[in-house]
Amino acid sequence: DADGNIFVARNEAQAKIKAAQFYGKTKNDHDAIVLRQDDDVLDTWFSSGLWPFATLGWPDDDQPDFRHYYPANCLETGYDILFFWVARMVMLGIELTGKIPFDTIY
Repeated sequence: DADGNIFVARNEAQAKIKAAQFYGKTKNDHDAIVLRQDDDVLDTWFSSGLWPFATLGWPDDDQPDFRHYYPANCLETGYDILFFWVARMVMLGIELTGKIPFDTIY
């Protein structure tokens, strides 16, 4: 908001309700609250899926690092890294580059 407060919600309407509660206003007053969405945000879960190729110069497929290192041979990860994180890397790799990002996952 204009005072620099941050309200995190799934959508603008929910953020306005949280702001109204913060300022002690009723739910009916939340439409009068003006919020600004940060335009410099890349969701962590989404951006992690881009990591295997975005760090190599993608979307420019002609970058030397991209041509040399993508796709990689393997990804070594821990059990604490969620399956969905690795799956997102694979799905985005296939969708955005046409190639699976790693042959083997340990």
